[in-house]
Amino acid sequence: MDTENKSSNFSSDIRCSPCLFEGKTNHAIKWCTECQEGLCKDCLDNHRALVSAKKHKVIPMQEYVLTLTHISPSEINTNCADHGRKLELFCPAHDEPVCTICIPEKHRHCENFIPIKEIAEHWKHTEAFQDIQNSLSDTKHNIENIISTCLENKTSLTLGKASKQQDMKALRRKVNEYLDGLEIKMLQNMEERYKDCIKEIDSSLTDIEHYKTDILKLNSEIDCMKNLTSKEKCFLGTRNIENKIIKLKRNLENRMDDMRKFEISVSFDPIFASLRTMTAALGTVQFDKLPMSMEMRDCKHRQAQIPILRPHSTQANTVLSQKQEIAVLPNVQNHLVTGCLILPNDLYLFVHRNGNSLVVQDKTGNVNSTVSISGSPYDVAILDDKHMVISYGSLAYIEVVALSNDQLTKRMPVNGHCSGICCFRGIIYVAVRQKGICTLSMGKNVNILIRCITFDVGYVAASNEKLVYTDSKHRSVHCHDLLGVELWNIMLNDMQCPRGVQIDIRGNILFCDSKSNNVTRVLSDGTGRHILLETSSGLKDPFGLHLDESRKHLLICNLSDGRAFSFNVK
Repeated sequence: MDTENKSSNFSSDIRCSPCLFEGKTNHAIKWCTECQEGLCKDCLDNHRALVSAKKHKVIPMQEYVLTLTHISPSEINTNCADHGRKLELFCPAHDEPVCTICIPEKHRHCENFIPIKEIAEHWKHTEAFQDIQNSLSDTKHNIENIISTCLENKTSLTLGKASKQQDMKALRRKVNEYLDGLEIKMLQNMEERYKDCIKEIDSSLTDIEHYKTDILKLNSEIDCMKNLTSKEKCFLGTRNIENKIIKLKRNLENRMDDMRKFEISVSFDPIFASLRTMTAALGTVQFDKLPMSMEMRDCKHRQAQIPILRPHSTQANTVLSQKQEIAVLPNVQNHLVTGCLILPNDLYLFVHRNGNSLVVQDKTGNVNSTVSISGSPYDVAILDDKHMVISYGSLAYIEVVALSNDQLTKRMPVNGHCSGICCFRGIIYVAVRQKGICTLSMGKNVNILIRCITFDVGYVAASNEKLVYTDSKHRSVHCHDLLGVELWNIMLNDMQCPRGVQIDIRGNILFCDSKSNNVTRVLSDGTGRHILLETSSGLKDPFGLHLDESRKHLLICNLSDGRAFSFNVK
């Protein structure tokens, strides 16, 4: 109510711009978003009569004032900062709005531009807008969780300090007066170390309180977006807020890397326990800095945990030694094998697109069984010890199938052409064309984790720290954390068509290139690219790539010549 009263008072102070030029001071009742000026009733009628102003948007003064009191105009600038032209299109490749001059200057190789008005028309009701609101809520929750954990650490540290002091006093009563000086010396040492720990915790709390203030401010701004009539401003404003949230979350995660949980412990010299002799010290006080591990909630991946652990070693000594060559369906012609698996029982499973089936073979190549499925499959992954999941390309759905009897358990639509699929900790990650990487789990809705509107056919793999996918159209490999934040990407001239991708035991990335006919390893930080296998190893249009659960055995399948290869990984 206070905000409305302030807006009303402020709006009554804004004068009509055309009248001011004539020396009049009439109050403005409307605001033209194109002319950026207030209009009184008479000037509003004249403005509407102008042919050049027919398409101008006029809003109530209170709505205009509301945007001023909550959001800086510079944050929702509808004009291009470089050229001054109106931002009319959105470039999916660069994830940014552009004007008509930007396209030939900076986006000449981009495609699939989308009119901003088309996006903004229903922006407030989209999943993306809801994601931003949820992200604000989740980040606020995470900040409060961190604060609570720090306060609990202070309490436990204080209680632990008191407990250890009692232990020292109990020991002190068993020795003579000579130990008084040593006790005082040790208590002073403990107090100094304790204060240092409390100081570090308070410093962390101060930083986190700043993040809380920032997130509350963004929360207020996002609430304001709901009341904006200007859909373009709403879209651009919320995009700006989303970028701020991403930056804030990154800063918060970086701050968490530096935070430690303190615990107090005391070790006494065995000599004092026996009371047989004296020593120069009563004991030692140890304050251990332990990594803080807490559940971080995120609207895009609620079951993920912020990876506090350090990155895997980026050693370059991945070595493949070939075990054997397997003939996939030797009695079948017109092979189209787009995926493969090493099953928990060490059998091999191949995705046979032309046959609408999955083929299970043993290590010698004998066909163990053929699983008939509902359509033409694209890729397959192990969900848990009882189920696997299958993607069906243009059929736009995935299916969960029981491993024991090959019976359908659940079918889930993904509303788009779905290609590569993988699973990690019960979460299903699937590449959906024109959307990006989507996540879903049993009984849950589809959520877009990584937006990539121009995303073409690709494969995906996940580990406890990262998510990687290949984009064959743009000849690139991308690495994100489990919250969808991009860590790195590579796009090289000699990389022609990356397909199947996996993450080895060191966190390094393995992917096959169906046109270059090779398998490449990239270090976990996106550097150190090295070709492990080439045509001489039998690769001809390699598509599918899979590491078993131990990540010590690799299976590769060619697309159309009916051959697959297994390797030991060291």
